[in-house]
Amino acid sequence: MATPDAVHIVAANMGLNITYIAIGAGIAGFFSYFFFGYSSQRIANRLRERFFERVLNQEIGFFDIKKSGSLASAISDDCTKAADLFAMQAQVIIQNTVQVTFGVILALVSNWTMALLLLCGIPVLFLVQFIQRPILAKIAGRISKLNAGAFNIANEVITSMRTVRSMAGEDKEVTRFSKELDRIKILGFFNALIRGIGIMIFFFSLFGGVALAFWYAGKMLQWGTIAIGDTMKVTGMGILSTQALIFALVVIPDIIKAQVSIKELLKVILREPTMNLRGGKTLPDIRGHILFKVSHSAAQSLTHIECYI
Repeated sequence: MATPDAVHIVAANMGLNITYIAIGAGIAGFFSYFFFGYSSQRIANRLRERFFERVLNQEIGFFDIKKSGSLASAISDDCTKAADLFAMQAQVIIQNTVQVTFGVILALVSNWTMALLLLCGIPVLFLVQFIQRPILAKIAGRISKLNAGAFNIANEVITSMRTVRSMAGEDKEVTRFSKELDRIKILGFFNALIRGIGIMIFFFSLFGGVALAFWYAGKMLQWGTIAIGDTMKVTGMGILSTQALIFALVVIPDIIKAQVSIKELLKVILREPTMNLRGGKTLPDIRGHILFKVSHSAAQSLTHIECYI
């Protein structure tokens, strides 16, 4: 039987090892968030620069199709969402995927039968996501277009506020803006309904698998085919995997929104103009002397002369 001093030494060594892990995790976490965060800003700036460059290279007819409010919204919002997908959201997905993978492997090593029962709800979750994701993406794309339309109305009214006020059109413009928001409200209802159904199936499958695994573990304990320690190991690894899976699924709505934003950005970035890229002509470097001669009578009548060269 181990003495109290031996137990204390083992516990102290374990605590020291956990301290080393904490220090390493803290340093790794700092570099992870620092580089991903810095990359996110650089990606957003590069997308804005490329998007703005391609917008200026489009023909004039393009600006009759695309409103200025939509283009401004894409530069401010869509670029940020796209950059977050490639940086911050990617970090969450990678971290939690690794945690789920190792948790499942360790649970299977401890007792594969109980582990499979514990994780039996995961295929149902992936099936739900497979069905739900394209529907939510379509709704998100429609909401994004309606938001851009509402933004265009607000931008148009605010920039022409003097005309709106002089024509007493405030109530009319508010009604037009509200109709656009009402369409978004309807889509928001269906968006929330689909997500709610998905979350309901998620928790039912998750806790149903846990309940089934514990029921079967009780049977195996009764038969003497599993030790209580293995039961606790499988449970612990299952909890870690489930927690990581939940964190990964939380960012799926943001990923769907970011995919819609990326699609809208690429439509402009990859679009080839149908006419000459730039208007006007750039004159070569002209050097010389220009002499202006104005008669005395003309000079008295002209108080301000603007000359453009």
